[in-house]
Amino acid sequence: MEKQNSKKRWRRRSYLSDFKQDATGQYVYSGNVYTFDGDESERKRFTLTLGALCILSVAAAAAQEFLPGTQMSNKFYALIPWLLQFLGSVSVVWAYARLAWGGAKLREYVYNASVKQLPTRSLVTAVFSFATAASEIIYICINGLGDRAAPTALRPVLSLINGALCLSIHLYMKGKTRYRK
Repeated sequence: MEKQNSKKRWRRRSYLSDFKQDATGQYVYSGNVYTFDGDESERKRFTLTLGALCILSVAAAAAQEFLPGTQMSNKFYALIPWLLQFLGSVSVVWAYARLAWGGAKLREYVYNASVKQLPTRSLVTAVFSFATAASEIIYICINGLGDRAAPTALRPVLSLINGALCLSIHLYMKGKTRYRK
C-alpha cells in the first residue's frame, strides 16, 4: 500500500495533492522544492539573460507581421509556419515567466512546467523558425522580391534570427539549469 502512495499518477491537477491542511486550516505546500544552486546575483543574471533572449525571440517572430504587407503574407505555406513559430515563441515566454515569478525556490509543479520544458519548447520553436525561413526563401526564389523588396527580404532574416535565439535559449538552459531538489 505504501508503494502505491509514493508513486503519484499524473493528472492535470495532480500537484494539488501536495497541499495539505495544517492545524489552523491553512493549506501548506508539502511537495518537493527546487532551489537555485548559486547566490542571488547569479540567479538574477541567469533570469535576466534568459528573459532577454525570450523577449527578443517573440519580438523577432511578431515583427515579421508588422512589416509592410507583402505578397508572401497571404500565402498559407508561409503563414502557417510563421503562426507556429509565433505560438512557439509565446510558449517559450510563458515558461520563462513561470520560472521568473517562481523565484529562487520553485515548487515541483512550477519546475516541471518551466525549467524542464524550456529546452524542448525552445528547440521546437527553433525548428518552426527555420521552417518559416525556408518557406519564405522558397517563395522568394519562385516569385522574386516583388515591389516591396526590403520587407520581403527581411522576413526570412527575422525568422533565422528567431531560430538562432531559440537555439541559444535551448543551449543556455541545457548548460545552465542550476536548480536542485
